[in-house]
Amino acid sequence: MLDEPGRTAIDAAYDVLREDLGIPQDEVLSLHEGEPFEQEDEERERTWVVHPVLAEIATDEVTLGGGEEGNFAWVEPEEARQYDLVPDFEKVLDACSL
Repeated sequence: MLDEPGRTAIDAAYDVLREDLGIPQDEVLSLHEGEPFEQEDEERERTWVVHPVLAEIATDEVTLGGGEEGNFAWVEPEEARQYDLVPDFEKVLDACSL
């Protein structure tokens, strides 16, 4: 998503919120971009560059789309560490200063 010239992590975050969660830009109160970091994926034998973004939104309405399915829960940032969502999720939270 960031491979287009001039595209930022914030641009991509707005797209993910809209396409995957059905949250329009006018419902986004703030986006905070953390420091990018590298994550090794031994299974795929590649290195990913993770661009963490923390979103504060004004709605609790979500419409899963973009191939997303499953359960979701709204949590306060300090609660997020209780969840094992993706590899190195703690690094994402640390990068967003949580």
